[in-house]
Amino acid sequence: MILQSTLIAGEPMIAIHKPADRRSAIKMYADVPSDTRPGTTYKVAFIRKPGMERWTCSCPDQVMMRTATGRHCKHIKAVRQQVDDNRNLKAWNEAA
Repeated sequence: MILQSTLIAGEPMIAIHKPADRRSAIKMYADVPSDTRPGTTYKVAFIRKPGMERWTCSCPDQVMMRTATGRHCKHIKAVRQQVDDNRNLKAWNEAA
């Protein structure tokens, strides 16, 4: 099930999906295109288990960033921003 799909400032669309199995630890996921490696996409996922919530990305930078600084890569940031924008838009539409 696609939660949202948006074109951001001319960038490729990021379709955010929700797994069909509600019991899955993966709560949402997306394939995010690389802007430096044409034809490459990275898997971004939000995982929630009892006592744990975290974002993951399959890009090489995330492995190094997460380990060294605890920060997220630009792919996770793009998906999180899109989710936040969608929530804000939904709240604005409901208030109108």
